[in-house]
Amino acid sequence: MRWLKTLGCLFLLCFLARIPAGAAAPPIAVIVPIAEEPVGRLYESILSGIRTRSSAEVLRINPRTEARDALTWVAGVHPTAIILLGRPVYDQLYSRLAAVSTAPVLVGGVFFRSGTESPEGIDLTIEPLAFLSRVKQLMPNLRRLYTVKTRSASPMLVDAARRAANTHGLALDMVDGTTPQSEGLAYWSALDRAKSGEDAVWIMQNTSVVETLFPHLIERSWYRKIPLLSVSGEHAELGALIAAYPDYEAMGARLAELALNKLHSQGPRREMVKDLRFWINDRVRAHLGINLPPALAPEVTRIR
Repeated sequence: MRWLKTLGCLFLLCFLARIPAGAAAPPIAVIVPIAEEPVGRLYESILSGIRTRSSAEVLRINPRTEARDALTWVAGVHPTAIILLGRPVYDQLYSRLAAVSTAPVLVGGVFFRSGTESPEGIDLTIEPLAFLSRVKQLMPNLRRLYTVKTRSASPMLVDAARRAANTHGLALDMVDGTTPQSEGLAYWSALDRAKSGEDAVWIMQNTSVVETLFPHLIERSWYRKIPLLSVSGEHAELGALIAAYPDYEAMGARLAELALNKLHSQGPRREMVKDLRFWINDRVRAHLGINLPPALAPEVTRIR
């Protein structure tokens, strides 16, 4: 395998030597799965963001049948970096490209699996510090957060949650949810223990257990006036106070920045999503007696 990398390096050096002075920098190669709406629209937003930071050559493929064609295409583009978008493209191409490419290979639009995947790029997981900074704007009197650490929660997310809570002066009560039963019981217990006006329950990872129990959690949170904070827009529609989702164009711009920084060995290998937008449920907000700060309004879609 080492000889392949050596050959790739020699090929790239020969190619760069033939670029005349003043020529445009090689583009970033972006590979995107063909997808129906609304997912296709999200990929286009990420591409728009990438193009604000770099020129880009884009290939849209069916990853199951066109992965080999994609490898040939990358070789012809001579990119400065490669960005793979979406789980289907990642699964089919990342290991192959990372093994032989002399250009950085980054990934976006994917939830990385804890413990088994460590690519460079941006994990779709919501970054706790960015999320809690807006939560504190919305609820300046918030004192304590209750949340559940599931088996799938990455150490990076758990550590970031603890640091973010500490940064904002919040007590964090994090309970292990090692089984579906213990996870469900932990959320239910949190809603019983929390104090109205001071505490909130934070769903920092959506799971099948949460989806099953959510109607009951909403009912309990409404009765006890305990805000639910979530990373699922559907939860805001159903009765969570606030939910976060990625600003996909800004995420694309950040992916391009990370790719270009890797050429100089600068910047982190991997990030969670820091550029966010929010849904706020106005009915729940009014029920809890919370006012929407004017500074937060431009980042918020209000559900009435």
